[in-house]
Amino acid sequence: MQRFTTTDMTPDEIHEIGLQEVERIRRDMEAVIAEVGFQGDMAAFNTFLRTDPQFYYDSPEALLEGYQAVSKRLDPGLVKLLASYPVRPMACAPFRTRRLLTRPLPTTCARPSTAPARLVLRQPPPPRSETQI
Repeated sequence: MQRFTTTDMTPDEIHEIGLQEVERIRRDMEAVIAEVGFQGDMAAFNTFLRTDPQFYYDSPEALLEGYQAVSKRLDPGLVKLLASYPVRPMACAPFRTRRLLTRPLPTTCARPSTAPARLVLRQPPPPRSETQI
């Protein structure tokens, strides 16, 4: 087990951590539901998040900008988490199916490491009719 998890914990101990994390995330989501004043239970909130158009990007360019904004917010925290950190900040670029870098760049590399961004837009699913439910 240690070889695959880099820890001396047992599978049961790891599973217990997972259960605790699920409960923590549920509490966090319930706090968000209360904070935004959503009227409904967790299932209704999940449906709202999955189906409301405000949570979807309108174009591949807007999606890439969203990825880039997230990577900029993550960069300062990565320095604290990683043992070695690239000299340049992370960048996001459209995923090119014909070119795939299969090994990481050395940390001394002058160019930023690039996270490939798959720019496929998801659309909200169509509403279900009562006969489908």
